[in-house]
Parts: sequence; structure tokens; C-alpha cells
Amino acid sequence: GKNWHWNLFDLFLVLNATVEILIPSLFANMSFLRICRVFRLIRVVRLVRTVKWLRSLRTMLFAIIKSISCLLWAFVMILLVMFVFSIIFGNAAASFFETLDLDNPVEVDKAVRMKLYFGSMYESCVSLFCAIFGGNDWMYYGDVIRELDDRDVYFMFFVFYIGFCLVGLLNVVTGIFVDSAVCTRTEDEVVDSYREDLQRTSDEVKRIFNAADIHTSGHLTLEAFEKCLNQNAWVAAYFAGLDIGADDAGTIFTLMDTNNSGDITVDEFVKGTMKLKGHAKSIDIFAIMFDITRLGFQVHKLCSFVEDQFRDIRRAVEPQRRLSTKRLFKPVKQLMAELNLPEDGDDPTRSTRLRLQKRFSHARVV
Repeated sequence: GKNWHWNLFDLFLVLNATVEILIPSLFANMSFLRICRVFRLIRVVRLVRTVKWLRSLRTMLFAIIKSISCLLWAFVMILLVMFVFSIIFGNAAASFFETLDLDNPVEVDKAVRMKLYFGSMYESCVSLFCAIFGGNDWMYYGDVIRELDDRDVYFMFFVFYIGFCLVGLLNVVTGIFVDSAVCTRTEDEVVDSYREDLQRTSDEVKRIFNAADIHTSGHLTLEAFEKCLNQNAWVAAYFAGLDIGADDAGTIFTLMDTNNSGDITVDEFVKGTMKLKGHAKSIDIFAIMFDITRLGFQVHKLCSFVEDQFRDIRRAVEPQRRLSTKRLFKPVKQLMAELNLPEDGDDPTRSTRLRLQKRFSHARVV
């Protein structure tokens, strides 16, 4: 199986213990094999992934494990800075030894202290490391460096080194390490955190629904929702956090009532409220754009369909309209023929003909 390496390691330990019991003299000087048994404790780490109440411990362990690379590079950066300043102070100490007056006991005493803390590259690095990490007070080494010259030039270099490391370098390294540790979350933790947040929000929404459903019917009406939103301070504060006021209750209720039944169930209320929580996501904006595009195509198809229908109606009505026009003017022509009025006469004749047409047209409409 997937744990074959652990099984192989257990087999090795069992064989080791068996041979040790059967032939104890063979393992008299092989104590390192007993140390291998301690490595079985590593399997205890697997419990951290399964036991729920060990989540904090699991977070710290995985944060440390996944931040080792950052920690190693941080140490490299610190060692590089210490190495540079060790060269500076080492050269200064070498110059001090060259000009040392062996007959002066005070100078000899200074040289002894100088050799103790800055006599070699290794001693200089250890002293600088202790100065910034609390091994000794940094001024303890500063007094030794101050003896290198009368102008305190190297002492100012040392003060700059302390300030740069404590204020700048170590804070930056700590910030990078902490950021790497905080951002390190396992997939199980992300899923568990999301599920817990979802369950907590769902419980709060159901609590609101139960507070508004005073009749415990399992259905919530608009009046009951508005009443709860106006009278219950906790419910009003919760929806205020979603930027929803009492004036928006009708709109929110209509959006939740997907089947237009006039009331909503607890599932509809939970789903609707969960959609209101948080900002609009990219998928929500994309869904709106898709719906608008699809609606535009449907409106275009509907307009084309209406234009075709009107065109067909016009084609069907046009012959009837022409026939009705001929039937309308036929009595007018007969009357004009009886009155001996020409069709293309002067203005009085034309006005008479128009009055007759208007009269017959009005009579046809009535």
C-alpha cells in the first residue's frame, strides 16, 4: 500500500529486536540501532492530520516545515552581513596587534581582550552573533572595539551594524518568516474553514427565519419579514451588515420568492441570504453578462418575428382595403352622375365631391 515504507521500517525494527534478544552479545556495541526506534515517533505526526482538536498544533507544525527554506535563506543573509563586518573588525584588530607595545601592561590587557573576541574570523563572527542575539550585551563588545582607535571610527561601524541588524535585517527576516508561516495552510484546513464558515452563516440565517416565523409554520410571508426586520434589533443589524435596510425588504423578499407563491421556505431564505453575503464574484458578473447577451438575442428574434407578422398582416389586408375603397367611392360616382357633376370640374365641383366622399365615409364608419 501507500505506507509500504513505514511497514518496511517496522519490519526492520522487529527483526532488530528479535536478533537482539536471541544474540545479545552481537548488539553490545551497536546502540545506534536502538536509536532507530525513536524515529517511530515520527508516525505520531500522522495523528495531527486526523484529530480535529489538534488543528492549532497541525498549523504550527506545517508552518514550520514549509518555512524551513525561508529560514535557511534568512540565516544565509545574516551570516553574510556578519561576515562582512567580521572582516572589517578583524583587519582593525590585526592593525592593533601590529602596533602593540608589549612593555605596556595596559596595552597587553587590551590585546588579550581583543584576541579573545576578535582574534580570528571565527571569534569575530561569534562575537557579532552574540551581540545581536542576546548572548552578551552589545555594549560589552562595543567597549572592546572602542579601544581600537581614539576617534571611535570602528565603534561607529559597530553601532551601525547593531542598528542595521536589530531594526532592519532581523525585522525584515522575521516578517518574511511570519508571512510564509501564516500563508501556509493545508488543503484540509482551507476546506474545513470554508465549511465551518458556511455552517455558521447558515445557522445564523435559520435563526433569523425562526425569529420571523412566529407561527412556526415553516413559511415566511412579506408582512412577517418586514415586521421582524423593523422590530428585531439583531435581525436589523445583521441585514444592515449586508447593506440591506427595512425599505429593501420587499425587493429582497421578491427575489427570494422564486416560485411566486407569496411566501418563502427556510431553504429559499437561506439560499437567498447566502447570495447576498459578500461582494459580487467574477462568476456572478459573468452570469449577468451572459444573461444580458442572451436576452439581447431573444429581443432581436422577437423583433424580427413581429416585423414578419406585421408584414404578413399588411399583405393580407391590402387587397381588402383596396376593395373597400372601390366600394366606398362607387355610390359617390353614381350620385355625381345623377347630378351631372364632372369628376374633374372646377373648385366648387371638387369641394362638393369631397363633401360627398366624407359623408359617405362617415356613414360607412358609423
